[in-house]
Amino acid sequence: MVGKQLLAKTLLSFDYVKGEDFIYASVLDFVDVRESEEVEIASVQYMGNDRFVMNINMKKIENDFSFDKLEEKERIKILKGIIKHELWHIIAGHMFMANKPIRVNKHRINQSEDVFLKLNSTMWFLYNLATDSIINSNLSEWQEMDAVILVPPEDILEGNLPETEKLMLVGRSQISKKLGISNQLTAEELTAALYVMYKDKLPFQPVFYYLYGDVVPIPESTRERHLLDRITQQIQESIQRRYELDETFRYNDGLISRLRGFEKVTSLFQIKAENSNDEDSIDWKNYISDELSKASDLSEGVKTNKHRLSKRYGMAPKLSRRIAPKVTVLIDTSGSISDGLLQRFVNEMEGILRKCNIPLVLYFFSAEAQERQKVDKRGKVLDVKDRGGTNISAALKQMPREDLEQIDYLIIFTDGFDSFPEAAIKQLDAKKIFIFPKNYYNHNYYKKANEYGKALFID
Repeated sequence: MVGKQLLAKTLLSFDYVKGEDFIYASVLDFVDVRESEEVEIASVQYMGNDRFVMNINMKKIENDFSFDKLEEKERIKILKGIIKHELWHIIAGHMFMANKPIRVNKHRINQSEDVFLKLNSTMWFLYNLATDSIINSNLSEWQEMDAVILVPPEDILEGNLPETEKLMLVGRSQISKKLGISNQLTAEELTAALYVMYKDKLPFQPVFYYLYGDVVPIPESTRERHLLDRITQQIQESIQRRYELDETFRYNDGLISRLRGFEKVTSLFQIKAENSNDEDSIDWKNYISDELSKASDLSEGVKTNKHRLSKRYGMAPKLSRRIAPKVTVLIDTSGSISDGLLQRFVNEMEGILRKCNIPLVLYFFSAEAQERQKVDKRGKVLDVKDRGGTNISAALKQMPREDLEQIDYLIIFTDGFDSFPEAAIKQLDAKKIFIFPKNYYNHNYYKKANEYGKALFID
């Protein structure tokens, strides 16, 4: 009975307004919390109908954390840490990742080829270690607790565990130092790095294969993705309300992009640019059309041909030459952007191209920029080769100088669930136009976009 009362008291302590707890409080709206001795410590499970269940083994927690020696305040802190940990699994949709294929960038894990992970068998064990490592190393509860020691996942795989009476939890990975790679890996990249380093020590071989271009993975469930989108949107709305209450508030939502692997599920496909038959007038489309038309008119040059005199007027004729503005378009292909919306945006950009008679230089991007594609004719087939996370800063760094510094317009289509590339955007002289999906976008990113350019919505 004491366990149930303490659990109830802990859940009630999640505050919708104060501290960082308001983020977790908004996610708890989707969760039924139960006490159960059938789990090791705690677990989350999707039950259908947009509901999750969180099972918590209070008896095991009271024993492992020596609750009898702790004050109630410390007990609640431990329970909050456990609940927050499980809520991050929900926010990131980890229970939906089983058997999903993930493409991992070769440069991010210091390999010679891009690789696919299929999250099953042993790979699922490594994925659990990776997600727990990132979550636990970002929870303040474990950093401030003497009774807990955080152990890198590498030490667990090597069996190199410290002799201690403290409770051991998976902590921050040290693999970046060993492989000479970034220390801000996503859960999928950390999973791949752990496999590369410890594949010979694993009990059996999981599915782990290189991308040679002939593998088309099964795309994820739309319903699952939409549910995760709703949860993320609710978190963003909570953050926005907090900003309105307290202008000094600062929140770094980078942890979501590192953990939310569902956006990185690979779904290879092609888009064919076609004429859109949508008669609905869309503000963003009209705005871009008007801008490019005006730019074309303003850049019309007049030159005199000195070699050909006009017999009638005895003067040199004037030749007009229309100079088309240079336009680069960046299109976010992260998993949170639906295939249908991508197709529609490309269709309508192709319509603008025909109307203004302007070729576009186009880059799809997710965690990195894909190859340069020039759209200068109708029906051009455009290859979309990655449906990963969102990292526009990396994409901008990889693009050729002439497609950024020598252009008149930079058009970016994104949902903004990434850090705003302020330093890179500041350096560009081109006029910036940002297009966001109206029903799903990062409010803070949108505000930043409006500071440095024009931010518009596509319905």
